[in-house]
Amino acid sequence: MHQVSLYAGISDLLKELNDLGYSLYVTTSKHEPMAKLMLTELGVISNFKQVYGSTPEHFHKADVINACLTEQGIQAAEAVIIGDTKFDMIGGQKTGVRRFGITWGFGSAESLQEYGAEIICHQPQDIKKALSSL
Repeated sequence: MHQVSLYAGISDLLKELNDLGYSLYVTTSKHEPMAKLMLTELGVISNFKQVYGSTPEHFHKADVINACLTEQGIQAAEAVIIGDTKFDMIGGQKTGVRRFGITWGFGSAESLQEYGAEIICHQPQDIKKALSSL
């Protein structure tokens, strides 16, 4: 097992969002096979319709997001990236998707806002509230 664990409340949130009909995808800068393995080991991969990670063809965050949007036929205006780094926010800006910054990961609220977060979430349930406000 890799040295990763889920933040408290994430598993429940993923189930709730699925139950509400949201289509969930992962877009990560991690190598795609590794991302899938980690999500499998964490027991949450079934919550996602597809996992998109770094590949030779999709190296930068914006490339990964665009691959997801294109392959799934999703309009950027209908998508939200939820992330904890400036790279998530920059990738979201470059692709035209809405951006939620989360503060329980690597980025501070200030840094996430500086790089384009439109909404800041301080706990998992804030994501559900923010999505319902769109």
